[in-house]
Amino acid sequence: MPSTTRLTDGTLDFTGGCDSSAATTVQSAANPNGLARNQTAWMNNCTCRDFGITPRDGFSQLIPLLASSSSYWQGGYLYTPLGGNPYLVCSISGHIYSVLLEAPFTITDLSAKFGLFNPSDPTVAPRAFFAQAESFLIIQAGDYQTATVAGTTPTLPLFWDGATLRRSNGLNGNVIPPQTPMNPLQEIPAATCMFYYQGILWYAQFRTYSGGDIVGAPSGTEAYDFTDAVLKVTENPLAIGGDGFTVPANSGNITALNSPGNLNSTLGQGFLYIFTRSQIFTLQVPANRAAWIATGNAATGATQGPIQNVVQLRWGATSDIGVVGVNSDLFYPSLEPGVRSLMVSERYFQQWANVSVSKNEQRIIESTDRSLLPFCSGVNYANRMLMLTAPVQMTQGVVWQGIMPLDFDIISSFRQWAQPLPPAWEGAWQGLNVLQIFEADYGGLERCFMAIVSSVDGSIQIWEMIDGQITDGTLANPDNRIAWYFETPAFTWGKEFDLKSLDGLEIWFDSVYGTVDMTVSFRPDSDTCWYVWQKGSFCSARNAIEDVNNPATTGYPAELGTGQKFPIMLGRPPADQCQTQNARPVNQAHQFQLKIELKGYCRVRGLYVYAVPIEKTLYQNLSC
Repeated sequence: MPSTTRLTDGTLDFTGGCDSSAATTVQSAANPNGLARNQTAWMNNCTCRDFGITPRDGFSQLIPLLASSSSYWQGGYLYTPLGGNPYLVCSISGHIYSVLLEAPFTITDLSAKFGLFNPSDPTVAPRAFFAQAESFLIIQAGDYQTATVAGTTPTLPLFWDGATLRRSNGLNGNVIPPQTPMNPLQEIPAATCMFYYQGILWYAQFRTYSGGDIVGAPSGTEAYDFTDAVLKVTENPLAIGGDGFTVPANSGNITALNSPGNLNSTLGQGFLYIFTRSQIFTLQVPANRAAWIATGNAATGATQGPIQNVVQLRWGATSDIGVVGVNSDLFYPSLEPGVRSLMVSERYFQQWANVSVSKNEQRIIESTDRSLLPFCSGVNYANRMLMLTAPVQMTQGVVWQGIMPLDFDIISSFRQWAQPLPPAWEGAWQGLNVLQIFEADYGGLERCFMAIVSSVDGSIQIWEMIDGQITDGTLANPDNRIAWYFETPAFTWGKEFDLKSLDGLEIWFDSVYGTVDMTVSFRPDSDTCWYVWQKGSFCSARNAIEDVNNPATTGYPAELGTGQKFPIMLGRPPADQCQTQNARPVNQAHQFQLKIELKGYCRVRGLYVYAVPIEKTLYQNLSC
């Protein structure tokens, strides 16, 4: 006989984000490795900040046509001029463009203006490389490896100073002995990834990396206050001769150069990090000009090269633009596929270090095409690490169908010092085909931009992600509601081994703004299918015009606050169909998982799920 006792389960805390790698059953003594009660099994276009689950930040169209659908995106960089806001400099089909990201949004073809073009064939130059050193943007065409392997001469880099675009002179091959007057024509050669660090522009060529002159060196000119010395290669004998520091052959080619912040003096200062696809190395950069000039100088009769150390034996970075600095750590995409964090802070023994941190995102990364990972980019924006995911090759370039957000808000509180909490993965943010993501400081305002491929006409466009914006929108229609959903743990009501009948649901909504469409689904036990429980919509007027109870023609006041909608109650789910994996009615199971799909802005603060125990005899209900 059915029990009349009604059981209650649910959650009021979602700060743990999502974990798609764990068993969906809620964590308990019987299932210690299940989902924590404050976690979800998956989130799409959601964030778990601000005490509940809300939609992600809104995407806004900024530049509707940067290039046509027949163009190929090779890469871009947010260049920061002296005394001005950053603007985009990008390489599209061999043309270098400057793009203002604020009014009047001017697009200038610098290649046509100065008569300087790079290879346009994506099989020859699939990806351009950028680095800013002082006021100079160095643009590598991206054909170094393909040209060198084919036995042809790779394209020398371009230098942009904010007013003039010119081609590098490259290395002339003449090794200058010590004490010999420098050759001012020696400049940064063709290379791949670059990084400006400790006043030196570092550049990689296959397994070798070298550096130019230190900023302010005599090789610079008075016109630039000698800062253009960073473009020269006249000081270090290794670099002058086309040599450099080399990583072991078994580690592969260099994929990224970077350096994290380091407050721990016991680890030394001035470490350059050298990433390959499989390993990570460090080099202690010479602290002054004399040490840099003497580095590797055989004429001194002694070895004076800095020591290169290996700091990671497995899993390096696949992309230089995917290395994201967060405090003293570097997050980067790895070949597993996954995201790793290189932590340089001091540790105690018996602590695991530098392990993969993206297992929670397994649902979206497990089918990644690894050959496309060299094009992955990421940023640190609004206290989140945002890494692109789910790549596909398109005619306009490699596009990424999702963004993986890692939220650091949960660790940004004094409350957590006694018991530090990890940051929270927030599933995937989707809606755009992203080519590359950028972040920059605009006079103290942090802004995040994305180069994307339009799903309408295939053109290349620029969009902006705006922290706190609650809608998506094009220039023509800026008020599109965001579609989002999340999957809860499978609730057991603390009785993992007892059969229950699903009996009702209450959802605590607040911060409702406008119309919200809702679909609630559930699945019993480990059923592969979701069953629709209820569909509907609710709303809160956004302004006086929308307030049907108080009609107005003027719209005063123009804006109303967000409204509360607590609770929305669902009765017993339909029981007239059978589960796909067994002969039991869909409303009877040992555990039930929920899927909440929403379109529009609101916040989910909590879920109360009800069930009624079912007493069963041996072999009862073997057939539906």
